[in-house]
Amino acid sequence: MSTTFPSLDPVTGLAFATITIASPADILHTMAAAREAQARWALTSFPHRRAVLRRFQHLLFSERQRVAELISRETGKPLAEALLTDIAVTLDLARYFTAAGAAVLRPERIRLGNLAFFGRRARMHWEPLGVIGVIAPWNYPLLLPFGDVIPALLAGNAVLLKPSEFTTQVALAGVELLHRAGVPAPLCQVVAGDGTTGAALIEARPDKIFFTGSVRTGTRVAQEAAARLIPVNLELGGSDAFIVLADADLERAASGATWARFTNSGQTCVAGKRVIVEQAVHDRFVDLLVEKAKRLQLGPGLTPGSEVGPVIRASQLVELERQLAEA
Repeated sequence: MSTTFPSLDPVTGLAFATITIASPADILHTMAAAREAQARWALTSFPHRRAVLRRFQHLLFSERQRVAELISRETGKPLAEALLTDIAVTLDLARYFTAAGAAVLRPERIRLGNLAFFGRRARMHWEPLGVIGVIAPWNYPLLLPFGDVIPALLAGNAVLLKPSEFTTQVALAGVELLHRAGVPAPLCQVVAGDGTTGAALIEARPDKIFFTGSVRTGTRVAQEAAARLIPVNLELGGSDAFIVLADADLERAASGATWARFTNSGQTCVAGKRVIVEQAVHDRFVDLLVEKAKRLQLGPGLTPGSEVGPVIRASQLVELERQLAEA
């Protein structure tokens, strides 16, 4: 019998959908189907793959409101943020990759400087790797995974996407749009579950892994991948400083710091983690920052006028309170 887990609404903590966890056997079966589909997909022309991804772009734009509402429901973020930071940026990435992809993948002439190769010519041709494993986080559940999925498919690869267990519905919606655009279903699939599912995906030996998430989990992913000689791209957390000097426009600086800290309820790798202010303007800057923070409208993401939604889970609130006490 399949094991399941719920998709929860962060506003209420109540389940609104049930997801089936992919077992290790399921992942091996999915991997085999993806490899078979990738062999055929790699033989298609680049213009064909580009046309499919452009249809995805058009579908996402036409259904942006529906997808944004799903993002808001599953993450708690305000609808405006879902539209601007998830959907708009994903659309822009799709536009960029489909426009620039042909030039990026064009064969390159290599200059042979060694006299042993005098009179010879060499060219470098790009070939798809095979099946790409994408392990994605929950804070930008469309932008972050599809920023890897789109170029991987465009280059002729298959993709197995393991989204966060907190935002599986968004991943399923995005992949469903890809299928409607013309991506063969076995070529791009979601494998749902928690960290153990991600570990099983690595054990299934994809040809490359893209991981976005915490330093702690990224370290484990790198170790497990290295043991199997699987190349890895890691996008991990940051500790970004927001620096305010005495000659700054303090009104604008305070507005910028408010956005940098509170966008997506602060749940972003590039959020301003520390504010360093020159002593001469410290008090004035703090007063402005407090004033602007007090004006932020807290509320459910789907409620009109909400500017800051809930954090994704109660466990995140506990962690934030621990960090505050430590600071």
